[in-house]
Amino acid sequence: MTLTSLDLKSNSIEDKGALALSEALKVNRSLATLDLRDNPIEKEGVLALLGALRTSPTLTTLGLQSTLIEEELSEVLKGNATSATLKLSYSSIRNEIILVLAETLKTNATLTSLLLRGKSIGTEGALALSEALKTNMTLANLDLENNSIGNEGALALSEALKTNTTLTNLNLNDSSIGNGGALALSEALKTNMTLANLYLESNSIGKENWHCLRRADGEKNRIEHVHLNCCIEEK
Repeated sequence: MTLTSLDLKSNSIEDKGALALSEALKVNRSLATLDLRDNPIEKEGVLALLGALRTSPTLTTLGLQSTLIEEELSEVLKGNATSATLKLSYSSIRNEIILVLAETLKTNATLTSLLLRGKSIGTEGALALSEALKTNMTLANLDLENNSIGNEGALALSEALKTNTTLTNLNLNDSSIGNGGALALSEALKTNMTLANLYLESNSIGKENWHCLRRADGEKNRIEHVHLNCCIEEK
C-alpha cells in the first residue's frame, strides 16, 4: 500500500524530527498530505520543510499552523509547482504576509484552496484578496471565517465575484458583515456562474437583506447553498 497522507499533529516533534522528515520528502514520490500542526518546530525545521514542499513532486498539503516563517512561506507559494492547498488558519503570521500572498495569487496557477480562518485579516486583507480573485484562474476554495472584513471587505469580494470564474466555495461566516455587505453579495450572485456555496452564518444581516440573498440563491439554480443560519438581525 502506498502512503499518501501522514498525520503527525501534536506529537512533540522538534527540529531534529522535522529535518529528518524533510530529507525523506526529497526522495518520496507518493505523499500528498503531511500534517505537522501543533508541534514545537523552530525556524531551522520549518525552513527545511518548506524547502521540501518547494521541490516535492507530489506534496500538495502541508499543515504547519503556528510555526510558519513568513517570508519563506511567500517564496514557497511563488515557486512551488505542485502546492494545491495552503492552510494558514489561526496561524501567527502578520497581516503584511497576507498582502504578499494576495499579490502572488494574481499569477499563481496551482493553488486551489486557501484557508485563512481566524487570521484577523480585516478590510485591507479582504481588498487585496479581492483584487487577486479578479485575475486568478485556479482558486476554488477561499475560507475567511472569523475575520473582521466588514461591509467594505464584503463589497470588494462582491465585485470580484462578478468576474471570477473559478471560485466555488467562499466562507464568510462570522466576518462582521452587515446589511450593506449582504446586499452587495446578493447582487453578485445574480451574475456569478460558478459559486456553489456561500457561507454567511453569524453575521448581522437584517431580514430584508436575508431575503435578498435567498432570492438570488433561488433565481440561479447553479448555486447549491447560501448558508445563513443564525445570522439574522431582528429589526
